[in-house]
Amino acid sequence: MYVYPLPYKTSIQAVSGSFFAMMLLLLMSLDCGAQSTFQSGWKTYKTGTLAKQYDYSFDFGDSVRLAFLDSIATFASTDSSVTVAIENAPKSKPTRTVNYLNSKKQVVKCEYYVGDALYKVNLWHYDTFNRITYFSYAETKAPVHNYVRTYSYQTEKTAEGTLEIERSSYNGKPEFTTEHYFNKKHMPLKDIRMNDVHQIEHIETFKYDANGHLKERSIFFPEFGVTKHFEEKHADTKCIKNILLGKEHVPPAARELYMKRLVARNKLAFLSDDCPDLEYTFSNGAIDIVVTKEKEHNRRKISFTTRERLAPQEIPYVPRPPKETKPAKETKQQKEISNKSTK
Repeated sequence: MYVYPLPYKTSIQAVSGSFFAMMLLLLMSLDCGAQSTFQSGWKTYKTGTLAKQYDYSFDFGDSVRLAFLDSIATFASTDSSVTVAIENAPKSKPTRTVNYLNSKKQVVKCEYYVGDALYKVNLWHYDTFNRITYFSYAETKAPVHNYVRTYSYQTEKTAEGTLEIERSSYNGKPEFTTEHYFNKKHMPLKDIRMNDVHQIEHIETFKYDANGHLKERSIFFPEFGVTKHFEEKHADTKCIKNILLGKEHVPPAARELYMKRLVARNKLAFLSDDCPDLEYTFSNGAIDIVVTKEKEHNRRKISFTTRERLAPQEIPYVPRPPKETKPAKETKQQKEISNKSTK
């Protein structure tokens, strides 16, 4: 089924024209305090919350230098059943991701757009234990790459705990079988992965320390007779911090200056090589500022996110059952009338 590009409109009037013109008018209406709505397919949703995220890389010289990376605006419906994320990056077309969620807040459908064009659609199904049973991937642009994966599960009791057998098929053909072994605390002990003809591809085992923290993973490849060991390093508490901000308001024009001052105040921590997995989060409920180090791009990154509640959250109305009412007692006058009528 063809899915139409996602248009937007304000509560005052529907906005026509290109997607970019609609987004500009929508953001203008939000700044003016107007109640906004957005449309997905043939249905219109009221915007409950709006989150705006701005990502920068930063470095130190004579002063703090910021370089803009991208921005993401995320709209959520009042019942959180639909979210729309619009991402803009320099020298790239805007992308749009539309997620549809079920009552358990699990994504059941995802649409990806590049500009106004629908690029791909993903679908998920779940069982009662929140495990994925169906996943489909469908592209709309040539060359088209479409496939469907289905999963089935079987659980058995073992002396150490439980065994969960996961079977997967790819476009209707068996793909792999994985045996997941857990202890009585449901902590993974061993995974045995087999191909479609039940030949073992690899065996992964997990080791824990005295405090129950994972300390090592090892993977054995029978085909080559090789075992690889991976030490699990746990982040130091000094490298991951949550810091409470005051109830200050940061207008858009002062956003970059505010971030520069915050980075400058924590310069020694951000320059230290003792924390390769550094993550500092500054928040006050309305603002989130996250500073991280990215190994892949070898850079320091800072994200500034603001959240606005545009409409009260919808709480489903559940009618109460009517109270049982006892019949009222007859008065003396009513008794006399009833006695006369019977006579």
